[in-house]
Amino acid sequence: MGHVLGLLALVGMALAGVAPAAAQAPSAAELARGKYVFGATGGCGCHTVPKQPVNAGGRKYDGPFGTVFSSNITPDPKTGIGSWTDEQIITAIRLGRRPNGERLLPVHPYTVFNGMAEGDLKAVTAYLRSLPPVNRPNQPKQITVPMFESVFLPAWLAAFAPKETPPPTAPTGGVARGEYLVRAVSHCGEC
Repeated sequence: MGHVLGLLALVGMALAGVAPAAAQAPSAAELARGKYVFGATGGCGCHTVPKQPVNAGGRKYDGPFGTVFSSNITPDPKTGIGSWTDEQIITAIRLGRRPNGERLLPVHPYTVFNGMAEGDLKAVTAYLRSLPPVNRPNQPKQITVPMFESVFLPAWLAAFAPKETPPPTAPTGGVARGEYLVRAVSHCGEC
C-alpha cells in the first residue's frame, strides 16, 4: 500500500508541475576538483583562441587530413554544450562521440581520456557547466582526404588507438597517481 501511495504522490506532483527533488548543485570541492582535472588536461588551451573568450572554440588545427577547429565547450545552449546531458559530455570526452553520434577527430585526445575515472569526468563536467556561456558558433571542419572519416579514421582507431581501462576511482597518491595523470589525464604520450 505504501508503494501505491508513493507512486500516487509522484504522479500528483508531476501533474501539478512540481519536481520531486531538484538536481543537486555541485559542491565547491567538486568544482575545484573539476577545475584541477581540467587544468591537468591542458585546460582551455585547445578550446580557446588566444585573447578570445575561454573555451569558446575556434582554435585552428591543421593536419595531413585537413583542418579542424576546436569546439565551443561553454555552457551556451545553442552553440556550446549547454543543452547536452552530463552523460553526453562524458561520452564526448571519453569516447569521442557527439550527441548525434558523429565521431570527433582524435585531435581531441579521447583515445587517452578514455582512461579517466568516472568521478573525474563528472567533476570536469560540473566545472564546465559552471563557466560563463559564450554564444559563438562552431566552425565546420575542412577534410581534404577522401573517405578519411568513413574509412581511414576508423581503421586507424582500430589498429593504433589506445584502449584504456578506467580505474573505478582516480588514484590519490604515489606512483599510481602519477601514472594516471600522465597516461589518462595529461595525455603526455601524445607529444
